[in-house]
Amino acid sequence: MNLILLKQGDKLSPAFSSDLDNLRKIKDGMIKVSIRRPRNLLHHRKLFAILNCVVANSDKWPTTADLLIAIKYNLQYVEKVKLIDGRFVIVPRSIDFETLDQHSFEEFYNRAVTLCAVELGCTFQELENNSADFM
Repeated sequence: MNLILLKQGDKLSPAFSSDLDNLRKIKDGMIKVSIRRPRNLLHHRKLFAILNCVVANSDKWPTTADLLIAIKYNLQYVEKVKLIDGRFVIVPRSIDFETLDQHSFEEFYNRAVTLCAVELGCTFQELENNSADFM
């Protein structure tokens, strides 16, 4: 069960009525929780707007998906996977909402946008500012 909670001072409270309903379903007693800051959807969309901007202004990548894969390899955001025949291959890791919390996504975002800015010969801020047209 997942709950979204609001932190106010040293107290946690349900963020939405559905969270309150789920909290009431938990029996009294000790429970173990794992804290994770949810991802910011607009931040995720901003990354893809920037990637779209780069693709539109470069002839190196035909699609945003191709660029994202290139970025992951360049940033070494990859993992080693063993195939059935025993060989190993290197594959890009996921940046989906379940895989990365907001803090980890921010780190990936900053490194990815910096790499894209260098590729286009502009600054990080210029790329962020110009990506609004692609959102």
